[in-house]
Amino acid sequence: MYTKYLFALALVSALITLQDAARESIDGGFGPNIKWYNSLEEGILAAQSDMRPIMVIVHRSWCPACKKLKPELVNSREYFDLSQYFVMVNLDDESDAQDAKRLVPDGGYVPRILFLDWNGELRPEFWNKYGSGKYKYYHSSAQTVTSLMRSALEYFTPISDYYKQQYYQQLQQQQPQYQPYQQYQQYAYQPVEQINSDL
Repeated sequence: MYTKYLFALALVSALITLQDAARESIDGGFGPNIKWYNSLEEGILAAQSDMRPIMVIVHRSWCPACKKLKPELVNSREYFDLSQYFVMVNLDDESDAQDAKRLVPDGGYVPRILFLDWNGELRPEFWNKYGSGKYKYYHSSAQTVTSLMRSALEYFTPISDYYKQQYYQQLQQQQPQYQPYQQYQQYAYQPVEQINSDL
């Protein structure tokens, strides 16, 4: 009886470990409540469809600096709130090597956090000015990441708003009852709790 109990306990423990590993493989440990894209191509398609900028985190599962950054980001409410306005792409430097090799502007170190426009073009001006000039896209704190996220949104939003407004105006001419742009303006830049309470 005791061995059956131990076997059942070991089985449950193994299942929980597998579940945690599957969850971590999707988010890479960088935020289970964030919608992630695990390939650059998927991220670019999503970004083009709604004209959002792309934020890419390139990491390795065994990397000590990546392991240190993960809880910093996961515990940052601002990081979670800002992530809603980006297409978030998570690339493991080893298993997603082909995509990761496209994003090595100043070396293959990890973690690298890069910002791309909705066509997948790297925006090199968004780099960690508080870090080492040698490793521009390296981050070790949530504060430097969220600071760049805010800067990227300030840059991209007027451009994407212009294109969104043009697109929605075309739709409205074709279908006068269609009013999505006003709804978009109403919810832009509100924290996610406020948006959910309004809907």
